[in-house]
Parts: sequence; structure tokens; C-alpha cells
Amino acid sequence: MLAAGIVAALCSPAAAQDYAGYRVLDTKVIEDMWTSAGQKAALLSPDGSRVLHLNGREFCLLAPAQIGPWAKIACAPSTSDNRTGEAADMFWSPSGSQLLMPTYADALQAFRDTDIRLFDPVTFSVRNLTDDGFDDSLRDGKGPANLDLLAHWIDSDTIVFIRYAIPKGGIEQGAATSLMTIKADGGDPHLAFEIAAKGNFQVWAMTVSADGKQVAYSVADDKDDAGKAGTYLLTLGEATPKRIAAMSDVGNPAGLAFSADGKFLLLLGRSASGVDAKTIDLASGEIVPVDRVQNVVGVAWSPSGSALAYITYDRTNADMPGGLFLAEAPGKPARLLVGGGFFPTVCCGQQPFIWASNDTMVIAQLGDKLGTVLFVRLGQ
Repeated sequence: MLAAGIVAALCSPAAAQDYAGYRVLDTKVIEDMWTSAGQKAALLSPDGSRVLHLNGREFCLLAPAQIGPWAKIACAPSTSDNRTGEAADMFWSPSGSQLLMPTYADALQAFRDTDIRLFDPVTFSVRNLTDDGFDDSLRDGKGPANLDLLAHWIDSDTIVFIRYAIPKGGIEQGAATSLMTIKADGGDPHLAFEIAAKGNFQVWAMTVSADGKQVAYSVADDKDDAGKAGTYLLTLGEATPKRIAAMSDVGNPAGLAFSADGKFLLLLGRSASGVDAKTIDLASGEIVPVDRVQNVVGVAWSPSGSALAYITYDRTNADMPGGLFLAEAPGKPARLLVGGGFFPTVCCGQQPFIWASNDTMVIAQLGDKLGTVLFVRLGQ
């Protein structure tokens, strides 16, 4: 019986990390690192070993030194070929070997054509996977074109993204909306699911579960089918998505993210002073805010399980100056880890900031510490 128990224990899935005793073990200030606005950002790799810093003029890849300031591995100028624009949706691959170039601001705010492109953090070069030969505004009847955007990693070899097929005559004619996949080393994209045969730009947010098996996406208001708007869950390879929340209940999020265990979905929408952050329990459908009282400006999922780290900040309320908080699970009481004025190192909270697998994170400091970043190490 003992042997059988040992075998069962070895074969069972690893237990989720218990975050009840987590606290700040160490902090380090990284000087002269401007982030959190436009093209200025600091992107922590999934394993916490590197940070890609964008300051608008150049890229620098940094690594934590044992003592003192972070060491610069390499830097390169930002050029017309590798310039990122706003980096909110610039995501590291799970292996940390490359990053997806952002598309949200150019495609959904400026209505310019975007392709799925990859950034190499070693050479600082960019490779285009879906170049359709069109690079212009999508207004004023321009087309045809494939507007490829909202890309995420299924795994380090495969990418999923949204494609709007813009017909001749431009976006005013409507566009087919599809979920596509493509290999990171190139090749033709493949249709994974047709979301809509024709319509306006309805999908503004999309994400993939950590195991790469499920996709969540939001559908905005459809004047021809008002009951369709909401957040959907699709198991890749299946034909029918499930609406898990109506738009009337959750709004139209700008960002979505699964918890590491796949049990919850985080929805991030813009608000006047921060982020409208909610979670959906995918088993029960329960929707709860990340914090019912404080002004949330950034949220991160734990690298395992479904704990939440989040930043609150409200310069108009002296009684709630803010800080970095941790909740063991959505809806659970949160504990203050570090008090002070902080902000995510990528503007503006529409995507989760990174809680790396080595239990580190980087957050921007505000007030008289503006222009610096706090490197935080958590543990028990």
C-alpha cells in the first residue's frame, strides 16, 4: 500500500503553490529606468531572468546582478524597422526566446494595417510572419488587406491571432473575423475558428490558457445581434464557443488573461482613473472585482494556481495611498506587500503585468521616485 501511495503521489499533478505565507523577501531599486508611458516600458521575461527596456530611442536587455545595479547585456537603437509603438501587448514567448510585436494601438486605435511580427531580444531584429504587402490606413475605402492582430502564444512554437479580412472598398464594407494559428518559424497561417462571416470590428480582446487548449475572446456590441455581445470561451479544435459573460455584466474589456491553473479569467477594462478589473470563475460563472474599494491600476496572475498580485494607486485619496497587494484567490481578502505609489512598467493596465516563475516582478515607482523601477522578490 505504501508503494502504491508513493506511485500515486508521483503520478498526480503537482500541487498548486500555497501563497498564504508569501511576503516580500527582497527589493532592489533599478535607477534611471523610465517606463509606463507610450513607447517607454520594461518587460520582464517569464522566468524573471531578463528585462527588455524600451525608452523610445533604444532597446536594452538587462539581467539582475548579484550586487548593485542591473547589468546591461546589450543595447540597440530603435529604428523604423524594429520600433514597437505602444508595448502593452508585446508578449514574451513561454521559453523567453522572442517577443510578439504589439498591434492593439495601431490596429484598433489608429486603424492602420498590422501583421504578426516577432522581435528577437538578442539581435533586436524583427521578422514578419504575415506580411500581406499592405501597410497603410484602413480608412477611406482602402483594401483589400488582412488585418492581423491580438496575437498570443499557444506555446513557444505556435501563435494564435485574430484576422480581419478587409475587402476591396475598406473596413466600411465589413470584414470576416477569424481565429488563426501560425508557426513561429514561419509558413502559412491556418484557420482555427470563424468568429463572424461579416461585420464590424467586434473582437477587441483575446487570450490563451497556459496549457494552450482554450481561447477566450470578447465580442463588442453588434447592432444586428445585440444579444451576441460578451466574453466567450472556445476549446481549440471544437466547433462551438460558450458565452461565459454578457457584455452588460462585464463591459467590453481591453485585455483578458487566464489564471495559471485555468480556473479563472481576468478581464481588464479602462476606467477614468485606472483599470476596471474583474475575474470570472469559469466553473460557477461568478464575477467578482479584483478590489471592491481601492483604485486598481495593474494586476498579475501568480505563475501557478490562481493568486492575484495587484497595484492600487489614488493620488486624490490620502487615506488610500496604494501599494502592491496579494490575494490568495479571486474574492479572497488581500494583504499589503509593499506600500507606496506604484504603477505597472507597461502602460496602461490593459494587460496583466508579469509575476515571473521565480517569484519576481518589476513595478514602476511614482512621486519623487519617478524614473525608477522596484525589483521585488516574493517567497515564504
